[in-house]
Amino acid sequence: MKLYHAFQIGDRLKVGPILVNGADAKSFAQKHDPLALVPGAAGPHATIRFGRIASPMYTLAACLQPLHADMLASSAALAGPPMWDEVRFPSPVYPMDRLFVDAEVTEKKLAADGGRVTQTVRARNQNDVVVLTAKVTWPVVAAPRLAVVKREVSLA
Repeated sequence: MKLYHAFQIGDRLKVGPILVNGADAKSFAQKHDPLALVPGAAGPHATIRFGRIASPMYTLAACLQPLHADMLASSAALAGPPMWDEVRFPSPVYPMDRLFVDAEVTEKKLAADGGRVTQTVRARNQNDVVVLTAKVTWPVVAAPRLAVVKREVSLA
């Protein structure tokens, strides 16, 4: 089981390509995203790729899934759900885009209730355009602290 101390600053995970399926993105947005799909900036008929962009919630979910799968595959001792911070979508994601995710461990904190491991996440499309940046913090179980007992041995 991968405990808090097994994570090191600088550990990286690279995932991709993640293919953005237009039908899946639309279905996901209709069920889970209050903003759903929005027209492109120049109008629905002036943009390429069906005149639509994938919802930010779909993009976030598509990038979170392989990170979560990696934590489960490495048997990380997760103590709760991940916490997201500083989430940004600097460029739109279109159907048929291929996303490449890079997650690097940039911070670790040990607390009384366990540890927290923070990854800085950046997702790029096939044209090397950044489409998502975020920080994700994973609550991870820390190994119990051991007390060192000094023993004196007599040769009697």
